[in-house]
Amino acid sequence: SAYRALAAGKSHLNIPIAIGILSLFGWSLYEIFSGVGTGYLDSLAGLIFFLLIGKWFQHKVYDQVSYTRNVQEFIPLVVRQVNGEETIWSRIDELIKGDQVLVKNEEIIPVNGILSRGSGLIDYAFITGEALPEQVSIGEQVYAGGCQKAGELTVTLLEQPSIDKLWSTWSNQTEKKDFSNRWTDHISKYFTIAVITIATVAAVIWSFSSIEKALFVFSSVLIVACPCALALSAPFTFGNILRVFSANSFFVKEAEAIATLGDIDHVVLDKTGTITENKSMSVSYVGSKLDVATARAIKALATQSTHPLSNAVAQFLSKYQAIDSTSFEEIAGKGIQGEIGGRIIRLGASQWLTATESKGTAVYVSVDNEVIGHFKISASYRSGLQGVLHRLGKLVKLSILSGDNAGEKETLKEIFPNFFQLKFNLKPQQKATEISKIQYDQKVLMIGDGLNDSSAIEKGDLGIAITENLNGFYPGSDAVLLSDSFDKLPAFMELARYSKKILTWSLVFSLCYNVAGVSFAVLGLLTPIIAAILMPLSSVSVVLLDTLLVRIKSKKLQLI
Repeated sequence: SAYRALAAGKSHLNIPIAIGILSLFGWSLYEIFSGVGTGYLDSLAGLIFFLLIGKWFQHKVYDQVSYTRNVQEFIPLVVRQVNGEETIWSRIDELIKGDQVLVKNEEIIPVNGILSRGSGLIDYAFITGEALPEQVSIGEQVYAGGCQKAGELTVTLLEQPSIDKLWSTWSNQTEKKDFSNRWTDHISKYFTIAVITIATVAAVIWSFSSIEKALFVFSSVLIVACPCALALSAPFTFGNILRVFSANSFFVKEAEAIATLGDIDHVVLDKTGTITENKSMSVSYVGSKLDVATARAIKALATQSTHPLSNAVAQFLSKYQAIDSTSFEEIAGKGIQGEIGGRIIRLGASQWLTATESKGTAVYVSVDNEVIGHFKISASYRSGLQGVLHRLGKLVKLSILSGDNAGEKETLKEIFPNFFQLKFNLKPQQKATEISKIQYDQKVLMIGDGLNDSSAIEKGDLGIAITENLNGFYPGSDAVLLSDSFDKLPAFMELARYSKKILTWSLVFSLCYNVAGVSFAVLGLLTPIIAAILMPLSSVSVVLLDTLLVRIKSKKLQLI
């Protein structure tokens, strides 16, 4: 690693150690072949032995306290498996060849298979980078990672599903955010230069009294000075926090994103599906009487969308049997439309259908361009929402950016009077624009769900997609939060902020260790072998300390 770093013109933490070993080896060869002395190959062998023992010990400790970087290890990803006339939630890793999976509009196809029902218009941009969706007919093959763009379809599995193929799409978003932690880069750049300088100066001073002593001092300084404790502190701190998050159904794509979560100044929330309960929506219909054929057509359209309001309408019409649609289109921020039974059915916002807006949340219906009524939807807010908002309000500023009308504005003010912004009737791109304005001087966390929030989620410094089931995710999101863990959001943020304190303590520990170690080495009180024994102990101590501190704080926050 030291050689590769030098060849690339970069610094690395192993360079001082490599120079120390080479100096002992080179001087030993000189003494042996010149006949001046017997060399120090025995000491060199002991040095390398203890270095290797130290590395082995480090890896054993790391295996015990390290985290699994791949979030899929934590997530029992589920899909809608077709079971006769119904669908059931099934774990993707329990499916077998021949099973059928239902995929709704704008969802990621989780398996390789044959299109057996529906009209396939599949966007493989997450995989291939190709911008144009691909038209797929019944009997043709579809691939995991594609995004369905034309309504509901059914896929028959051709093979045992590979979760790896699906999760790879989450890492391939168009614009990657930079969550990289630069602690190691900064450390190695300055630390290596400082250590080599100190070792050289000390060796020159000792050379006036003893060349042999100068060589040992030079090697000892290079080996005992180890910033590994500090370099390892960040990944292990974030990794242990990542593991705590995952155990609480909060799945973060990159461990380094936890540092960004700890720096958040402003949390922006969507309303429907984010702070409201999808499971407890109350729906009523107002308008012209729905005949059976129209009700079946509306249900057929609503069931193809994953939007919470569409799901509420579909559930309200559950007693009717859906019929096949000829076409389907979902327009972000507006609604859905399709041709069903020879008629054009539209469900969506009042502005899109040019309907008279009623008070409260509503989904308007038009048949062949004539508005026939609307579904009035009363959503109950998530249990404990007021407490969550008040806890968050002590940490950050809060805003609501919603595509719904302002019917719930006063209710939200009663729940939490200190919102920084409460804006409604926003289209998806308008949400992203509002976030950009806030980002002028603040770091923004955007939390939302569904198609309408994807651009806003991607725009935030950190974007979280909230979901009822782990049946899908959005490639533009940086994390997925199961809705049942929404009330733990303040605790997640507090733990992320606490990581800064842990890193600070690690810095102090590492500096104290290095000052003490280098001081003893410069004074000639350490041999290279003793330095090799001490070096790994510092990093192991810090890793164990970080793990313990994360665990203690997590217990205080009731996350474990």
